[in-house]
Amino acid sequence: MPKQKKFHFFWVTILSFTIAYLFLKFVTPFIFQAIKGGDKLIPLPGTGMLMYLLLVILAVFSYISYSAKKFEEFYGPIVRFLAKGNTPQYWAVMVLVPLFIGWGVYDWVSPKTVSPTGIRIQHSALPGKFSKLENPFRHPTEEALKKFIKEENLGNIGHEEAKLAMVEKATNEGRAIYMLNCHPCHGCAADGNGPQADGFRLRPVNFTDMGAIATVIETYVFWRAKEGNPALPPESTPWDSAMPAWKYDYSDEEIWKVAMAAYDIARVMARQPEAAH
Repeated sequence: MPKQKKFHFFWVTILSFTIAYLFLKFVTPFIFQAIKGGDKLIPLPGTGMLMYLLLVILAVFSYISYSAKKFEEFYGPIVRFLAKGNTPQYWAVMVLVPLFIGWGVYDWVSPKTVSPTGIRIQHSALPGKFSKLENPFRHPTEEALKKFIKEENLGNIGHEEAKLAMVEKATNEGRAIYMLNCHPCHGCAADGNGPQADGFRLRPVNFTDMGAIATVIETYVFWRAKEGNPALPPESTPWDSAMPAWKYDYSDEEIWKVAMAAYDIARVMARQPEAAH
């Protein structure tokens, strides 16, 4: 029975590195898109590509240098090729490889002018379906207010006083939810210094900053907490947000309460809709 021809270890190594490069370059964007959602591919950053390729090279080198036999299998073809000397293949490699490397280095370091794909903005636009929502605790219906007065046994209290009591109760309940789920990132004082804040590349939002939630209406905070990072639009990405979609854990009423608590803890006021001025 004829002996099967063995695929040389040198070419196995080159093929493995090529497959790793092609996977990182062309497959990972689809994986990241599937994880984040949206209709645009998310390529692996250049620093990430370099880091993973270096890890592949280290892994391959560790395997090659594991034994003298493996190492000889790898560099043997190179030594035999160079030993042949004056052949057309030899001179083709000696000329083309330096030219290819030189072109790659030049293309990498040469200055380039690229138009930005989008303007980086701090706050994305509030989706239309949320724009007309109002906090049911700050703007309760007559029926909801009467029900609250009855449940709390407030007697003949006036409607404005009942509204204040409803806001206070909802805010306190929101604080409990905030401390359970939000403070690990945003901090007990809503200043972005929670115990898990150092684990993020960019720290969580500091709600006490007057350029943060004080610049948006309360409905915006409700939307961001409800839908989280997956709902952010693809324009002007990356948003660098790790906010989960809390709609899977809490009802709309509970999320409104958390939004109220965030403003209260941060000691800032929500921006009022233009129609309210």
